[in-house]
Amino acid sequence: MANSKIEITFVGIQVLNTSISFKVNGVELIETFKSARTTNFEADLSGISNGYRNAFILDYNGSGDYIVTRPSSSLVVIEAVSSTVNFSDFVGNEGYNSA
Repeated sequence: MANSKIEITFVGIQVLNTSISFKVNGVELIETFKSARTTNFEADLSGISNGYRNAFILDYNGSGDYIVTRPSSSLVVIEAVSSTVNFSDFVGNEGYNSA
């Protein structure tokens, strides 16, 4: 069985206080774009995809459960290390696509 993977493509201008969320084995993971990261679960709006990548690593990857890469300036890829992880229910405002 292949490991779960989610690809998030940033295709537009991101808006302050918008969020990206998805579930991992039924548990919601969320990051909200802010002008600067001041607490957990916030992504720096100025860095857009890099801000999201860095926030996700800090908030959700402390135990190394995911491989998080940024193959291009508009793409973030999150892949589970374990085959038992299931990504579902992606929610994002305009400006995001997921695969």
